[in-house]
This record gives sequence, C-alpha cells and structure tokens, in this order.
Amino acid sequence: MWDFPTMSVVVDSKRRVRLPDLVEPQQESSAERTSPGVIVFRLQQPVEDKPAKVTIRRKNGYLVGSVDRPIDLAVINRLLDEFP
Repeated sequence: MWDFPTMSVVVDSKRRVRLPDLVEPQQESSAERTSPGVIVFRLQQPVEDKPAKVTIRRKNGYLVGSVDRPIDLAVINRLLDEFP
C-alpha cells in the first residue's frame, strides 16, 4: 500500500524538518494540509543540472535532431501552448 512507511519527524527552532534518505539537497517539494494535524509532502523529480546533448544529422534530405535522454511529451505540449 505504501512505498515508504509513515515516519515521525522533529521540527527544530527554525521550523525545519529532516527527512533522512528520502530527498536530495535543494529538491523541490510541495506541502498540503489535508486535515488538522496532517501534512502531506509531495516530492518533485530532481531537475538535471546539465543540458541535454543534442546531435543533429542529415537524414533523407532533412536535418534531424536527437537527444541523449527521453523527451516528455507533456512538457513539449505545455511549451508549445506558451509559444507565441
């Protein structure tokens, strides 16, 4: 049912908590208060610091670009919607 067991954390005097072995430093997350006394943290996927490596070559008379990692179609659609 759960990927990770429920755990207890302690809030320090600066209102910080430590989540051992679950997150990377500077990893983005969101918090949602679902009911009194219950907070749910949702972790975002870490953003890769290095840009994708693009290889451009000619194929059947066209220039074709390929990248070294998978392309997320949802991100492409969102970016195209923002394109003027």
